[in-house]
Amino acid sequence: MIQSIPRKRGRPVSSYRAADGRTIVGLSRQADGRWRISATGEVFFEPDEGLAIARFEERTSTAVEMLELTTPVNDVREAIALVSLRSPALEFGGNVAARPRLQFGTGGTEPLTVVEVPEDKHFFDRILLKSMHELYGTSAPDHLPPPIDPEERARSLEAMAAGRPVSVTRPVPAAEYWATMRWLILHQPALVAHKTGIEQIAWLKDLKRPTPSHTLEEIGTYYLGKPKLSGNEASHAKKYWGEFCNATGVRTVRDLEPEHVEQYEKFVLGLNRGPRTTRNRYNKVRTVLKYALERGKSREDCRRALDNMAMLKVEDHTPMDPVPISRSDFWAIHQAAVDAGDHVFAALMMTALNCAMYDGEVAALRWDNINLRARTLVARRPKSKVSRVAVLWDETVEAIYRLPRDRDTIYNTRVRSYTVYSVVDQWAKYRVAAGVDEKVVFSHIRDAAFTLASEVTANQASALAGHRIRGVTDHYLRRHPRFVARACKAIHRHFFPPPAARHRPAAPAS
Repeated sequence: MIQSIPRKRGRPVSSYRAADGRTIVGLSRQADGRWRISATGEVFFEPDEGLAIARFEERTSTAVEMLELTTPVNDVREAIALVSLRSPALEFGGNVAARPRLQFGTGGTEPLTVVEVPEDKHFFDRILLKSMHELYGTSAPDHLPPPIDPEERARSLEAMAAGRPVSVTRPVPAAEYWATMRWLILHQPALVAHKTGIEQIAWLKDLKRPTPSHTLEEIGTYYLGKPKLSGNEASHAKKYWGEFCNATGVRTVRDLEPEHVEQYEKFVLGLNRGPRTTRNRYNKVRTVLKYALERGKSREDCRRALDNMAMLKVEDHTPMDPVPISRSDFWAIHQAAVDAGDHVFAALMMTALNCAMYDGEVAALRWDNINLRARTLVARRPKSKVSRVAVLWDETVEAIYRLPRDRDTIYNTRVRSYTVYSVVDQWAKYRVAAGVDEKVVFSHIRDAAFTLASEVTANQASALAGHRIRGVTDHYLRRHPRFVARACKAIHRHFFPPPAARHRPAAPAS
């Protein structure tokens, strides 16, 4: 016959869920706000949850938790006086509290000695027998040992101290100690700050709860909502930021530690990409954090994260020697754009050569940057905001004149203005059509122009390329763009064939 297991009878023990998440079994709070201890049935009122839990633990524990407080004193006699203020040893939950101890020395290189203070064990017996003798005429307490001579006790301890620092260690109930400290910190923070030497405690009432840190997902989403962010920039940012979030494995910006950045570095290096691509990944992650920092999103956390990312460095991401494009390669790719009817890109190439510009710089040019009548250009580099000037060739002016003015930017596709990515795509398209080696990139145009301009004067080359010149202000350059006339003429002289050969159908040979 199968017997069923008998169920436990009675109601389950009450419990209380504390604010810190702990479950206090045996303590409950009634509807009127009073506390009830299930084991003893005691009911009490206490508005503070922490003190109520401490009282519950004190009432229900079989042994009282003790703390040992060590107090430095001037000498042995002061230590003895401090010990004498203590009440006799009491029993707490069945355990007798530890006795006070004297400590001589500080440890380390100095010898350390710990001794218990000699105590008169029959002190209370003498008081009781003496009282009975006075009241009832009983015999005097002559059968007990004589009391300890205080002077003799002091001399023996002084000899033991031997001039070393003296401190007293005394046991106190932990619940009483922490309850007292809590009250003092909440109600007399200035006193606690003065006694402990921790001045920050005095500012306790002025402290504010730290705001929660933004998550990495929120920071990335916020950057993707940046005004005028191009589609290519958004896709790259989403990809690189997603790699960063997955590699670090943290949730919030505040959680980012140097070891997490090292994990991301190992991930990127494991992709085996080129130095420039690796640098672009690092820079894009920094850009996302900097944008959040500028917009006031978890500023302290973003600033700390950027400091931790200082370890992300890439060596040799830019070749030391410039690689100028040859005349034959330039004109071959230019002719491929003309043959395809893409006069916008052909004019863009001409302007980049004329002004020694990179792909992103020439793509960002606006109509208000040029003066076609004066044949000059005055602009700022997109990243550094340094002024740059140029004198436009007749061929450049003629190519720009043919472009429509339907947008603020000069060079536009059918959909939107050119970006660094669309320039690279079109360059690759016409480079393949012209049969030019894939190692020839758009930045080689800038290398060629800057190299030729440097043969004139370094200052003219710097002004043309948008580099800062010591002793020359931006205002001067912007008012005198013809400062670089000779540099522009040197580039023109190298790339353009003699007038007799200028109208040849084939691209000029180098």
